[in-house]
Amino acid sequence: MLLVVVGALTLGPRFAGQASSMSQLDKIQFTLDKLDEAEIHYQKAIKALAEAVEAQGRQVDPQIAQVFRTNLEIVNNSILACKQAVLSDPQNLEPRQFLLAAYKQKTDLLDMLMHLQDESSPQGSLDNSL
Repeated sequence: MLLVVVGALTLGPRFAGQASSMSQLDKIQFTLDKLDEAEIHYQKAIKALAEAVEAQGRQVDPQIAQVFRTNLEIVNNSILACKQAVLSDPQNLEPRQFLLAAYKQKTDLLDMLMHLQDESSPQGSLDNSL
């Protein structure tokens, strides 16, 4: 939801003149295209963060590593469920918004793990199967 609001505030003024001449179907398609773009950006960010975490190769406490693995599994399951919902009803914006929110959660989680690795001492190993 936040991403849509930010996108509307950022892109709205630039496309305001265009939007008034667009049909309702064109506006929906434009929105769907922008949500697809956002999804691609999140996927790239997730890939980059996962690679950065793996490249650090630093160790964290095994209990903390397990919490991160569990949370990543939950987020990954949410992403899969949202993707299925998007595929079943491609014109529905709500599942797409939930999908973007799930991607954001994953980027936030990977970012936290990366910073935790920066600060942690070598007390255990982290299975890097993200």
